[in-house]
Amino acid sequence: MAAGGRDSAPLGRGGQPVRPLVAVIGGSTCTSEEAEWAGVVGRLLAEQEAVLLCGGLGGVMEAAARGAKQARGLTVGILPGSDRADANPFIDVPLATGMGEMRNALIVRAAQAVIAIGGGWGTLSEIALAHGSARRSSACTMPSRR
Repeated sequence: MAAGGRDSAPLGRGGQPVRPLVAVIGGSTCTSEEAEWAGVVGRLLAEQEAVLLCGGLGGVMEAAARGAKQARGLTVGILPGSDRADANPFIDVPLATGMGEMRNALIVRAAQAVIAIGGGWGTLSEIALAHGSARRSSACTMPSRR
């Protein structure tokens, strides 16, 4: 078995291992401490070959995506608006939904795990959706000091 249990990963149609999809959620504005946490989380996820999924905008989302890109990871942003250009510069795959905050449900339902860092009411709604989903096993938060 390869390091990190890679040989036991589910296989896709092409016979290649399917990379885990992990959402990092949090506020579009954040403290420097939250940005540091998010960057470390993004980097660690990329180092484990997970795909980082987020809301694609600024704050925690941008910091996590930046961290993932520093480790050559793949980032996907599910955007609230209709313009892909709204994505932060660290998003590889911007998905413009035009759904506003309803895109929060897409983020947590698409992910296999959810990590929350700081945030406000929008993040709280995503945590509730993750906990309420039968497919979600956990979501954890790092408290904000605002």
